[in-house]
Amino acid sequence: MIEKWLKNPDEMGAEAVAKLPELIAQYPYCATYRLLYLIALANVHSTRLQEEVKKQAISILMKVLLSDKIV
Repeated sequence: MIEKWLKNPDEMGAEAVAKLPELIAQYPYCATYRLLYLIALANVHSTRLQEEVKKQAISILMKVLLSDKIV
């Protein structure tokens, strides 16, 4: 599942939006899960996206990648 999301982040949907917060809670220092979560929110056009960007961006080391993918 994670490998699939890493290879094809644009294909993530509701399943990823549901699963990634659990993974973030389990592995709070994993920036990859945070970035994937934001991409998944963007993919499903979630209204929570901007709020989550503010919360998650501080934890993501590659902010340039973040802005290229979802903002």
